[in-house]
Amino acid sequence: MTDNDNLGSKTDITFDLEFIQFYSEIRKTQTENVFILFNHGSFYTLHDNNAEYVSKNFLNTTESLKIFQTKDFHTVCYTWISQTRFSSLIRHLLIENNFAVEIYSKTNPKSNIKQWRLEIEASPGCLGPFENLLYDADVNISIQLLAVYIVDNDEDEDRNNHVSVVSIDPMACQIFIGHFQDNDCLRYLETILVRLNPKECFIPDSGSHSKKLTQLLKRNHVMIRKYSIQYQNDIVKLEKIFKNLAVPECREMIENFLQQTTGYTHEILCPLYPLLSKQKLLVDDVESLVDYPFGCFFINIINPKQFVRLDLSSIQHLHLFPSKLNSKSKQSLFQILNQCKTYCGMKLLEQFIRQPSTDRMTIQTRLDIVEFFLENSSIMDSIREQILPRIPDMTKLYKKLTAGHYQIKDVFQLYFILEYLRQLKIVFDNYDCPFPTIVQQVLINKLLKILTQTNQLYIRLVQALDLTSYAEHNEFKLNVKTFPELTEIHSMMEQLSKQVRDEHRSLQKKYDNGISLEQNSDLGWYYEVSKKNIDIINKSIVYQTISSKSEKSMKFFTRLLNEINDEFLDFAKQFEKLSKNCMRLLLKECQDDLYRISSIQSYISLLDILTSFAKVTADFPIPLKKPTILESDANEIELKQFRHPILESINGGQFVPNDIRFSESLKAFIITGPNMGGKSTLLRSVALSILMAQIGCFVPCESARISITDAIYTRMSSSDDLSLGMSTFMAEMCEIAGVLKSATSNSLILIDELGRSTSTNDGFGLAQSIIEHIARNIRAYTLFATHFHNLGSSLTKGLINRLHMESSFNEQKQLIIHYRALSDQQSQYNSQSFGIEVMKSVGMPEHIIHSAQDRLERIYDSTIDSKIFNEAMDLITDETDSSISNSIEKILNLV
Repeated sequence: MTDNDNLGSKTDITFDLEFIQFYSEIRKTQTENVFILFNHGSFYTLHDNNAEYVSKNFLNTTESLKIFQTKDFHTVCYTWISQTRFSSLIRHLLIENNFAVEIYSKTNPKSNIKQWRLEIEASPGCLGPFENLLYDADVNISIQLLAVYIVDNDEDEDRNNHVSVVSIDPMACQIFIGHFQDNDCLRYLETILVRLNPKECFIPDSGSHSKKLTQLLKRNHVMIRKYSIQYQNDIVKLEKIFKNLAVPECREMIENFLQQTTGYTHEILCPLYPLLSKQKLLVDDVESLVDYPFGCFFINIINPKQFVRLDLSSIQHLHLFPSKLNSKSKQSLFQILNQCKTYCGMKLLEQFIRQPSTDRMTIQTRLDIVEFFLENSSIMDSIREQILPRIPDMTKLYKKLTAGHYQIKDVFQLYFILEYLRQLKIVFDNYDCPFPTIVQQVLINKLLKILTQTNQLYIRLVQALDLTSYAEHNEFKLNVKTFPELTEIHSMMEQLSKQVRDEHRSLQKKYDNGISLEQNSDLGWYYEVSKKNIDIINKSIVYQTISSKSEKSMKFFTRLLNEINDEFLDFAKQFEKLSKNCMRLLLKECQDDLYRISSIQSYISLLDILTSFAKVTADFPIPLKKPTILESDANEIELKQFRHPILESINGGQFVPNDIRFSESLKAFIITGPNMGGKSTLLRSVALSILMAQIGCFVPCESARISITDAIYTRMSSSDDLSLGMSTFMAEMCEIAGVLKSATSNSLILIDELGRSTSTNDGFGLAQSIIEHIARNIRAYTLFATHFHNLGSSLTKGLINRLHMESSFNEQKQLIIHYRALSDQQSQYNSQSFGIEVMKSVGMPEHIIHSAQDRLERIYDSTIDSKIFNEAMDLITDETDSSISNSIEKILNLV
């Protein structure tokens, strides 16, 4: 059975009638995207559609599918998974493909309860018992559970929607909450989906926005669940639980937020209900629960207007993150910029890329600090080589410490973090010049504040932990001198240990060091001697042997060891039990300071990212340059000799740079050129330079002046959207409609080959209408790549600029592409797309090339000349004609 052969010769399973009847019942209520597994002890089975999916997509063979037929002619299709592959399957379903999982197990057959019962439920946003298992294997997984509520506006359909959003990340102990106005495309909500990257979302089971919410979530590959709106009687309870979950320093912020949104308190807290219920946090008497995460969650207020609006298509088109197919090769912006040394740094880098800042001060601060590290590489290297690599995963550590799932090693990890902060201060202290003001404020003063706030915690840990044992023997122990309850037992254990060591020294002296003393938790102390030295050992000292004849050495107890071991092991168990209680009391004593791990994590992750940016800048094939950041009202973007960072990194600096300049009077460019001429690459290069600047990174340009953009919209090659039941053309028009409704004069719009999914005439007309609407009415920064070479030629001069990707023919009449964007005045413009030459360059058969040439010549012969064409377009685009506005209005009505 290929991948399942590790279960031996088992190829068929017999299912009894009770199982068949039980499965038939639950199958009736099985919901979409839920996989049901049955635990048979040594293996699991899946059935019907679930079995077919797992066979094809996980086991990669249909041979694993089996058919079983009962005596009553019930047919069961199934496959099975061994215990060794179970965790991989769970990851495949929950993390990689956003399916929910239900696992049924057998109860005691002798009981009166039904034999099969639901044992485990898990979903992409609530991993349940699989949380630690999956997180231990991959700390980069996202476990965000989201809930949304939108106020219905029956009086005025065009009025902005009031949207309430709550998200919980149980692994990071974070809750995000926000309330904002949004347009009918829900662009701000989509920005939050991109920023939080949730795996699962609860939406109301009724309401006028249900259809749009469903389409938006499906487009972003988020599992959808419904919840009933029952906040009327629970609002006070929800608010109380919310405040109880928050760490102390966040409670005032919650109060202020609820006061600022007075009138929408019900709507804001409504989405909390399904999230708290799913996480089993919706309880009445919090104080009576020992393991309730009281005061453990960090609260974050979401304001989507603080960040650049990005949607999922922009993330994909710009290759911001690796795809499943090229997750290891550096073909995404994240992989190029990720020189981070910590887990928290990598997570923050992902957040930066998903939500570039729109605050000029924030951006400038990051750029100035990156510049400082570039100019002081010794400090950067010390931080990156000596401090950051030693920082553990603080998200996981905080979760362990607050949930009570810690060991003494985790308490030592907390101490190490505080110790590394002190070493970091020494690195900065060695800098013998005054720090730039921004570095002093953001790095030095912040570090000093954290050291002051955590000083009592640090002192307490120094007293409580046996740092000498760790330094000398790498052992994690409590300092028994600090805990009187441990002193007596430790003293008795030391006396027994001394007797053993004394006997060992005596035996070593007698037998010339031929005997070694060993110890483990099961046997206690024992002696070991190699077989070649067995003959020299006096048999009278061997009280009991504990090794087999096949072993290369003899292990044995003396009479003393046999007497001491039982007593010592009893003491050791008591000592371990008391030590755990001491650790619990220690952490309870430090409870009020544990939440400061969050501020440490924020500091370390920012430091990690900014040193990473500096390292990337220094190591790039052609050094990146610091951009000049302008306020949005400057209406200027000028990129000189800009390049595509991903392609340049892959090609080792081999990239043809270009220039572009947007100004208040000229914001729209139409870009034409041959197939494979670099039009799409030019669009992406501009967007990536702007995005890199707004996350605080240097950019791949000779120089750059960038006014802050509020959104980046891309409309590139589409395909049929089967999940939404849309054709390529309809998907294309819906994307454009969303862009036209949401873009502002400070947005960047990239459009590539609009209209190619319909007829040439229709495509040209739509493209002409849309580019003119953007240029005249929206006035956004726009790059419009097209094969319609006459597009925009009839529009008012100065409204739209035209760029052509340079190309030429050599003496053998072969097409040469130069990848340079030239203006009308600079280029030898040719309206051909050079498709025939591209066919030749890829070795297309000659007879197909000749056939294409013949057909092309006939088309040219029947084509009207440019003068007639322009006259026709003048009629179409005449300002007194309403056809363009009618076209745009129809497109806008699509969403």
